[in-house]
Amino acid sequence: GEQGGGVGGQPMLGMVGGGGMLTVADEMKLHPPPALVSEWVRLPRRTPDGPFKLYAGGFDPLHTEWQVRQLLQAVGPLQSFAVMPDEVGKSTGHAFFEYVDPR
Repeated sequence: GEQGGGVGGQPMLGMVGGGGMLTVADEMKLHPPPALVSEWVRLPRRTPDGPFKLYAGGFDPLHTEWQVRQLLQAVGPLQSFAVMPDEVGKSTGHAFFEYVDPR
C-alpha cells in the first residue's frame, strides 16, 4: 500500500460513488474554504463532548492551526475546532472538531 494509506501520499477521506477513493486534495477542489483566513467563521476553541465530536491526528506538529482547519473545512463547515497543544502551547498534531452537519 501507499505510505499513510493514501494515493501519492495524499490522505484519504473514504469511498465515493462507484467505489473510488476521494483524496483530501480532491475534496478541497470541490469545496474550497474561503481563501482568506479573515473570512473564516469564528469557532469555539473547545469542542464539547458529544456524539458528533470527531478526532483527527497524525498531523505534522509543524502544521499551523490554520492549515489543519483548512484541511478539515474542505469536507464541510465546522461547528467547533480545537488543536491540542503541548505543555508550552505548540501543536501536537491532534485536533478535536465537529461539523455543522453531522452526516
